[in-house]
Amino acid sequence: MASDLPDRINGSYGKHFSEVLGRMLDCEVVTYARGGCSNFTIRLQMDEIIKHKPHYVIIGTTTPDRFEVPINDLTVSNPWDKWSNSQFNPKHGLYNVHYSSFENQSVNHTGFNEITPTVYSQNLTGIMGTDDQDVWITPNKILDKEMSRAVRGYFQYMYDMRLKLQQDTWIISEGIYKFLSMNIDFSLITPNIDENYFSHCKDNIIPINHILNPWTHYEMDTTSKNSFHVSNKASETLAELWYDKLKDKFM
Repeated sequence: MASDLPDRINGSYGKHFSEVLGRMLDCEVVTYARGGCSNFTIRLQMDEIIKHKPHYVIIGTTTPDRFEVPINDLTVSNPWDKWSNSQFNPKHGLYNVHYSSFENQSVNHTGFNEITPTVYSQNLTGIMGTDDQDVWITPNKILDKEMSRAVRGYFQYMYDMRLKLQQDTWIISEGIYKFLSMNIDFSLITPNIDENYFSHCKDNIIPINHILNPWTHYEMDTTSKNSFHVSNKASETLAELWYDKLKDKFM
């Protein structure tokens, strides 16, 4: 649930529940959230937030119908050439992911301007439709027809949602173990990942239908084109609920 830039047309700058909560707690809010990204990208966000030595982290996970697409053509004639024809750089972490054309506050982190991204991270279910329908990969870019057909074919015939759910759960759980080992206090919002893998930290879990889970308050605001999934009014309600949970940690 990414917060909007101040110049986003019809957006809701300053009205995301985390921004409202930050003002209530009188603390700085650092966000790496970006609309439409995958749990893999969220895992990379967790590594970046660690660098800020946070007092508290709210981690919002997402659905398993999201994946990464290389930005550049990685076509090879020999499958073994894939090892050398690869551009993702683990040392760059989150800055491998395209952010710049999204109207979210997280794009302001300097790394996104200094490091050339290597992958798009986007929603898969939104691409299904007729064969001649444009497939968007960023707010201002569509995939070419050949890649669009390839992605549709991959999703239709080779993509198992529960298999991806298992992979996403492992990816996020590794990040949680890292937080625990570093004594970083956090809450993990889990709308779709397998909560059984987090029984060792169940007090940190915000499950589906929990009053603190933003998805419990899902309500698109028809008067705003904000990039999060709740109305501005619901964001205020959420902030008040989270304030009750966290106020003692910030005294």
